[in-house]
Amino acid sequence: MVLIIYRSCLSCFCTYPQSHRSENAVRIDIEEQAGQILPYKPAMKRHMTYSAESIKDSAPFTLDGTSLIDVEDGFELMDEWEDRYRYIIELGRKLPPLSQDAYTDDNKVRGCTSQVWLVAEKEGSGARLTFRGDSDAHIVKGLVAIMLLIFSGKTPAEILEIDARATLEKLGLRQHLSPMRANGLFSMLERIKDMARAEKTA
Repeated sequence: MVLIIYRSCLSCFCTYPQSHRSENAVRIDIEEQAGQILPYKPAMKRHMTYSAESIKDSAPFTLDGTSLIDVEDGFELMDEWEDRYRYIIELGRKLPPLSQDAYTDDNKVRGCTSQVWLVAEKEGSGARLTFRGDSDAHIVKGLVAIMLLIFSGKTPAEILEIDARATLEKLGLRQHLSPMRANGLFSMLERIKDMARAEKTA
């Protein structure tokens, strides 16, 4: 089923014409009312086929069945950033919970306006890393989810080779986040790279 949200249904976010509202105002309203927002569901997903051998080694990391490719496809289907903010918030709700002992200063990401925690875990006895994270802000939780989708399930060497900034540019996040939020996003990126470097040299 496809959920269609008509502009008239969003009147709760403003008392003046939508065309006069800034992206920042829309973002703030959506975040403040996140608990009342219906989840946005993309209309379709790109079909992907894997060979039996490739599934083991290269199947994409997912959060509750959502992969990075699904996020890219979802963004392409949405014309308004208002809808993309909703989608980002919904991604944050897919984050698995962190254990209480993970909420430490050592795991906190510096440079974020909101509080963000990131931890890295090895997958079994292999060299691949899975990242887990959380934040105290709705949209930032969604940005954490995007970082996990980009980097989790890869080796330290692969993580260091990823051009995550190009992915973020493709999604348009740098242009449509406030400067402070964008700086926080890149702080997350650098923290993950630092963890990969430390793991590679361990």
